[in-house]
Amino acid sequence: MTGLVRKATLFAACGLLMVGSAFAGRPSPGNSTVPCGIVLVGHDGTTGAGNPKVDCVGKFCVVVMDDQSPPQPIANSTVIIDFALCCNDIMIAQSQNGNPACNVFPATVDCATKTVRALTDATGTVCFTIAGASKSSTVTPGNLTGQSPAACARIFADGTLLGTAQVACIDLDGGLGGGAEGITSADRSVLQVDYFLYGVIHTPSDPYRARSDLDFKVLCVQDISGADLSLWDTINFASGQFGTQASYFNGPFCSCP
Repeated sequence: MTGLVRKATLFAACGLLMVGSAFAGRPSPGNSTVPCGIVLVGHDGTTGAGNPKVDCVGKFCVVVMDDQSPPQPIANSTVIIDFALCCNDIMIAQSQNGNPACNVFPATVDCATKTVRALTDATGTVCFTIAGASKSSTVTPGNLTGQSPAACARIFADGTLLGTAQVACIDLDGGLGGGAEGITSADRSVLQVDYFLYGVIHTPSDPYRARSDLDFKVLCVQDISGADLSLWDTINFASGQFGTQASYFNGPFCSCP
């Protein structure tokens, strides 16, 4: 009799697990939270285990919620930031080590697919800060025919598309210098050109230069303005040649033909 009771208890427990699995929610685009913009940054150039550290100014978070009512967070969900559609404009670094100073942990890079991925925590949240650069100082993201759309980064959770995000860069001059470069005065020059071509005298035929819209991450408004110039200057002063060098270096990059 005792054996039968044990078996019955075991079957009941297995049944509960199966029911729980059957009713587990799927990632919901409507209930989840994704950024409207991503700013690719540089790193501090340090070496050794867990280095280099990526600049915290690029931090953004994704919160994965399921499709139940009320929505519940999904722990250990695989969140993928897919930059494949940005490839004519943007490069991502081969290593994404995060930065413990802003509670961002290392993420896995797949250069073949141009993706960065990491797992959510118990609250369904995962945060990234991604090192990368504009591919060239002369190529400009936009939404004219033949160019990448402004919101070229796709954000997936367990295979479900949660949304898209624009991509801007602090390192705007193509990561020149063998991948050992981050913020320099050359990047400011590229930003100024984008500002004057789009932000001051642009016409409807001019492409929207998402790479230079640094404050879109916060405001979610497409506009190249003096605020973006001021933001770049602030980052340069704090992280570049005159500060902590948090974004002074960059690369090496994934190939992005």
